[in-house]
Amino acid sequence: MRQLRCRNCGVEFELPDFHGPKLVTCSNCTWQEVFPPRRHLPSKAGRQAGKAYETHEEKMALAAKAMRKLSELPREEFRAFCGNVFAQSGYEVSIPPAKHAAGYDMVLGFNDQATLASCLSLPKGRMIEVAELEALIAAMQDQQVERGVFATTNSYAANCAAFADSAGIELIDGQELIKRLQRLPIADLKSILD
Repeated sequence: MRQLRCRNCGVEFELPDFHGPKLVTCSNCTWQEVFPPRRHLPSKAGRQAGKAYETHEEKMALAAKAMRKLSELPREEFRAFCGNVFAQSGYEVSIPPAKHAAGYDMVLGFNDQATLASCLSLPKGRMIEVAELEALIAAMQDQQVERGVFATTNSYAANCAAFADSAGIELIDGQELIKRLQRLPIADLKSILD
């Protein structure tokens, strides 16, 4: 069991041990956080038994299928997925209740620096416009945060790159999400498809 404390209200609670990122909700204030996974490397015997290896082609095909499925997810599920991806990249992820998070979906922490992130799954053919980035910028100014990340399953309008760069926002489009999916273990990719 792990003893955890809610970053929002300070209530302590216990969480059973787990493998992989886990979205945890405080029962007192509904604050959500994604806790990073414990990293277990397979033993040499496990690798020799074929448990740790998969083909590059299989991983690419699974990533493409997962991406198609992600573009159909409701916003809350896509937000949780992005939180898991950021947690596996080494960020501490805090997901505030929706009523407290105008313009952003989560707070990413790394080296004592906060980054606000917005995650939006869109139907094929729809692009992110500057107006959606402006909501994140307003939240960054309100929260006094210098960095932001915007992740989407599709792409951005042509004028978004320069606008985001000047505001300190990293843009993650569908192609970058596929690259990040390909870095996940094959078991995690298969779980997205289930």
